[in-house]
Amino acid sequence: MKVSVIIPTYNQSNFITDAIDSVLRQDFPKDEIETIVVDDGSTDNTKEVINSFKGQGIKYVYQSNRGKAIATKAGIEAAQGKYIFNLDADDVFLPNKIRKVSDIFEKDQEIIHISHPVIYWNEKKGTKREERIPDKIKGKKIYGKELLRYFYKINKFFGCGSSFAGHSEILKKIPIDKREINYTIDFYMILFSANKGYSYFTEEPLSLYRVHGGAYSLKDVKKRAEIDMLANETILSEIINLDFDEEIKVSQALKTKISQLKFKEFSGTKATSDVRDLWFYIVNNRKIFGKDIISIIKNYHIVQRSLPTSIINFLRKP
Repeated sequence: MKVSVIIPTYNQSNFITDAIDSVLRQDFPKDEIETIVVDDGSTDNTKEVINSFKGQGIKYVYQSNRGKAIATKAGIEAAQGKYIFNLDADDVFLPNKIRKVSDIFEKDQEIIHISHPVIYWNEKKGTKREERIPDKIKGKKIYGKELLRYFYKINKFFGCGSSFAGHSEILKKIPIDKREINYTIDFYMILFSANKGYSYFTEEPLSLYRVHGGAYSLKDVKKRAEIDMLANETILSEIINLDFDEEIKVSQALKTKISQLKFKEFSGTKATSDVRDLWFYIVNNRKIFGKDIISIIKNYHIVQRSLPTSIINFLRKP
């Protein structure tokens, strides 16, 4: 058995040494781990840092800057392991991560996606805080489609970033070819993986999520709204004709409509007809949403989205 750790990176030379070292320190046979660093056109000294690991089995893949999604795809395509682990270049695996996850995979081949809580690590402040994942999904084998329904119901997703691991044969079939999913690539992988089998969330954290100012955090709220809208539109277009449950497709369509409405708010183009169409969509799909419809209206802030833009902007003021 062999595992592949893929590390997509862009201008993270100041952190990537810690990431690679955390893989090299795993309590797992070193000759059964391959580490693939995909450099997405970095302009810093990333290549020199990777060269410093010469002789330690680190594979370096360079591509022109195309975004995290395409870099992740390149890593998946290059991977030769039975299982693929994702590691963001600014995060760190705990020493027992690969062994713990691999043991779960090996004991039950129906489980094709594994995630876990992370520890939020603010190195500058010297603080660590464990991520809270609902007990409902921890420590148990859960049908992937049921997990996705739960995620869409609460409008929140767990298990992204450096906590994700999956079967190579599943991940290699995922259609990753659009820049629009750069900032949702982690969920995108969970979405397609969980739809094909069972998932599992460990109860214990197995990686550190580094909290720092360089992480994705757009101050331009309009641009962020546009990115979210384009990502949701792309995901919807990808799953609409595939073997996803109708509830998943309807839920993603709702999420897409809301992201479109939010972008219109920041663009000043939101109209009463947009709000009306949103509510019509919810009412027309009430049988699919079933008893969860009230929770969905609450968790997706439908009432807030229905307010005039002037009132929403007033409520956003500190």
